[in-house]
Amino acid sequence: RGVPVLRFEGKGACTAMVRNFHIEALDDSKECSGSSAIEMKFKGSSEGEPAIVGCTVKAAGRWGTCIHASGSAPQIIRSRFSASKWGIVLVDAAGRVEDNELIGLGENAIVLIGGSPWVHRNIIGDCGGAGILAAAECHAVLEANEVKDCLTGIRVIGKRTELQMRVGNRLLHNGLCDEHQLEA
Repeated sequence: RGVPVLRFEGKGACTAMVRNFHIEALDDSKECSGSSAIEMKFKGSSEGEPAIVGCTVKAAGRWGTCIHASGSAPQIIRSRFSASKWGIVLVDAAGRVEDNELIGLGENAIVLIGGSPWVHRNIIGDCGGAGILAAAECHAVLEANEVKDCLTGIRVIGKRTELQMRVGNRLLHNGLCDEHQLEA
């Protein structure tokens, strides 16, 4: 895999903020492997709230991911994600994903593996996979999100995954039939 455009790593980066940037990971290699545009490496840490606010993020290539975050409590707010394989991948992270637009992604828009993030008021559309995928003891709260025109609206994997679906989530025109709005 390639090298990310921006990497948050170490104790000092736990409270860092990136605001109003256009971030794009390009891949001109023959293999076209791609990478994460933004990577947050805080595995095993629950302290800190690194923030991405008001950014436009794209990541080209076979493994192109807009944001890949592990650990901590990232704050991903009012940003736009597109032209990538995956939008936001959170691994064992808390934090919040709020007021974002994730459009035209090759696979899943938001991937939640473990952790307990708050996913609130996001617009997700036209993804080749699930709008939101939750797995591996994820305890996320979903509130007032709109997921439309994706292969699956929300996909839940694993017996220990618990999603709290609060008021206002809209799952529209996902998959070929109504059964594709929510897969468990």
